[in-house]
Amino acid sequence: MTEERSENQNRSTFREWAAVTTAHGFLDFSQANSLFGKIVWFVLIAISLALMTYQLYTTIDDFSAHKWVSTAKEEPSGINGTKFPSIIICNINRLKNSKVNEYNMSYDMVRFLFLSSFQDQYIIKDENTTAALEFYKWQKAHNLTYLDIFEKMAPKCENIFVEEQCSEGHITPVQTLEYGRCYRWETNELATTWGSRGAKFLKLNTQGWDYVPVIQNNYLIQGLAIHDWAAELVGCINQCPVPCSTRYVVATTSQTTFPSDEKRPELEKWLAAKQTEKFLLKDIIVLEFYFVSLETKLTEYYKAVSLDNLVSNIGGLIGVWAGMSFLTVFQALQYVYKFGENWRRKRVVNTN
Repeated sequence: MTEERSENQNRSTFREWAAVTTAHGFLDFSQANSLFGKIVWFVLIAISLALMTYQLYTTIDDFSAHKWVSTAKEEPSGINGTKFPSIIICNINRLKNSKVNEYNMSYDMVRFLFLSSFQDQYIIKDENTTAALEFYKWQKAHNLTYLDIFEKMAPKCENIFVEEQCSEGHITPVQTLEYGRCYRWETNELATTWGSRGAKFLKLNTQGWDYVPVIQNNYLIQGLAIHDWAAELVGCINQCPVPCSTRYVVATTSQTTFPSDEKRPELEKWLAAKQTEKFLLKDIIVLEFYFVSLETKLTEYYKAVSLDNLVSNIGGLIGVWAGMSFLTVFQALQYVYKFGENWRRKRVVNTN
């Protein structure tokens, strides 16, 4: 008699919840008069809850995986034009030979210094323990850090840029692992015309006469490395956060012999007129850069599932498959608690 009363209480609690809840199918299940009707509604409810559970799992899994997606589109330049990118210019000769001699630095020490920062390409490395001890002793005597060495002994801004004024603030030093001291040049001007008509020019000096005569752990070529980015900044590796936005330029390069035979005499006169620095015509590089198109490709990266998306997706899935809302979940938990209380009372009665 007691068990029957408890069973009736459970059925009454379920019917009460089914009558007030917005969850689909439960009221139809409780009101079905035949066993077949109850089975049909039970199967439909089970399938809906199973699909809802699966989609909830995939949505939460995508959120936990922190996946990113991107969109890309091309935009025309603004009314004022497109800003020229900053350019990183590096002399492949990382230390000036004249400075190496001035600071009484042996070529063995130069080889060791280049070995500690040179990447595994092009050159056979020569590791000398004696040179390492000699270098550390020399470094301590001169009280120079790694950055100080390139600050005092690398090619200066005025050594590389022929006509640019290094004091005007648009040329700033950049320290890299691969080339040592480099310089970032920014024109802060806008390109309004694509092609060579809107080009900018830089006259640069490689100072090949002042290259360190070292083969091991060193580049075997003469010239300048030109980038529109600075790779592996010293002091910034694995420390800088991922930028929220960044700008890069896809660059293509071409080169030709400079100067032409007809222009050589005039250029030699022009170089001879510059008395402040040693210029050799074979060391001069003229850099011309321009946009082949003023259109900008905008790529946006964003999380595949943000926290807002997660909450919205969960609410949408629960609503579509079960007809429930956030408050309905708590309502269901309340009636689950009632079921538990009825079951606990039934056990207590049976025990007594």
